Amino acid sequence: MPSPSETSFFSRRLSQIIQRFRQKVRRPFQTENQQMTEKDAQGSMKGDVRMAEAAGWVFGGVMLVALLVSRFAFKKSQGRESRSIDKQVVLQSDLPFPPMELRRIVGPTEDEAYDNPDGSFVFGDLGIGPLEAGEAYRRVFDFGCGCGRNARQLLLQQRPPEQYVGIDVGIGMIKWCQRNLSPPKSNFSFHHHDVWSQTYAPGNTRGNSVLPLTEFGRDFTLINAHSVFTHLYEHQTLFYLDQCRDLLAERGIFRTTWFFFNRDWFPVLNPGQHCVYVNSDDPTQAVYYDWSFFAETIEGLGFKIVGVGWHPTPGYQHEVLLAKGPEFPNLMPQLELSPNVLGFGGSAPPPLLQDREFIYA
Repeated sequence: MPSPSETSFFSRRLSQIIQRFRQKVRRPFQTENQQMTEKDAQGSMKGDVRMAEAAGWVFGGVMLVALLVSRFAFKKSQGRESRSIDKQVVLQSDLPFPPMELRRIVGPTEDEAYDNPDGSFVFGDLGIGPLEAGEAYRRVFDFGCGCGRNARQLLLQQRPPEQYVGIDVGIGMIKWCQRNLSPPKSNFSFHHHDVWSQTYAPGNTRGNSVLPLTEFGRDFTLINAHSVFTHLYEHQTLFYLDQCRDLLAERGIFRTTWFFFNRDWFPVLNPGQHCVYVNSDDPTQAVYYDWSFFAETIEGLGFKIVGVGWHPTPGYQHEVLLAKGPEFPNLMPQLELSPNVLGFGGSAPPPLLQDREFIYA
């Protein structure tokens, strides 16, 4: 039903319409050939007024019905939108956190590491080169999604991805994500990657050290490899860098994290050795890559460095953003390494001396 103020508005409009009709028909209208008496003219005028009033009421009624119908349709659409928003809010607020036993496998255990209460972009707006703010989040490939740490945060963005594909070697974590982080109409999917890992996936096929990724799609606008290459052997890293290049869109960002070191600290390394393994039997703990080898490798694959985030803790994971499209800038020529990269800055090794310094008792 219309409100009292709306009813008053319609009444005023109808009165104005009728008044205009009355003024029109009461206007003197005599012609040279008109042979009507004054009485006949008055009678005719009264009939015209009655016809005008009737026409005015019909016209006003039609207007009133049209306005009420449009108002009802607008309120109905508002209700549908409101219910849609309410469903989204309920959906987001009901997203569960991964259980603690799964969080311990991937690292951080506090809720804050899996949450996104303000709905902000998880890795910043990524408005780099030709990209508008947020554009990179349209189609996301999460390489090593774990138990859904970043997936949950992406679902909580004010603008969630149109498509998200997450893969991981841990089948238990993938099953949990499939049950809990794939809400209807979200277009979030999770897939088991059957590559063997002594720590993360001892039940996977033991002969699989690498598997292709192209079955999961192409033209991803954002590939996320958080804490992945920090735990792979060198041959695995080279394989998956090449695979991710094929999956990445021309207007896409490849987000990676790495442990780096300056090989000058290790003069005993042969030219073909580029990594330092904390545990050579199982790279899960950490793998450090020679910065020069990394730079040459990504350049050879056609990648550019379009952003870096040096970690404040010396020797910890550093973030490197890569792209391959021609419209992106390349920071590599003018990039200065942080002193928090092991072996650079204050931790740079001294010149190699040829003569030994002996100390005797």
